[in-house]
Amino acid sequence: MNVRTADLKTHSQRTGPQFRNRRVAERQPAHCRVTYTYQAGGSTYTVDGVTRDVCRIGCGIRGTIIPPVGSRTSLRVYLPGQKLPISLDARITWVAGDYFGVRFPEMNKKDYSRVRQYMWSVLNMAT
Repeated sequence: MNVRTADLKTHSQRTGPQFRNRRVAERQPAHCRVTYTYQAGGSTYTVDGVTRDVCRIGCGIRGTIIPPVGSRTSLRVYLPGQKLPISLDARITWVAGDYFGVRFPEMNKKDYSRVRQYMWSVLNMAT
């Protein structure tokens, strides 16, 4: 079997520890305003950010203060065209520079429906 070095590098990059348990759900690029909480020194701070992508179980966020992996945060996601934000509890699953990923432990049917509707509108605009 003849395998190129470039193929080996790409394969090892996709199977390294940083890629375990990632992308278990289809994510779509989505840039929405988000606020999230961060706790430090006994105080809770609210920070502004922007989603990078979103799916039914989590999202990627770009922020100015990055919570540590494993910490909990409360999100308010402001979907375009929606009057009220979606409020979600989440856990930080990864950090890379000024980006981090969160996983939603639960999402009620109403909020899931709103996220799904928004994701479909993003998909339809892309085609």
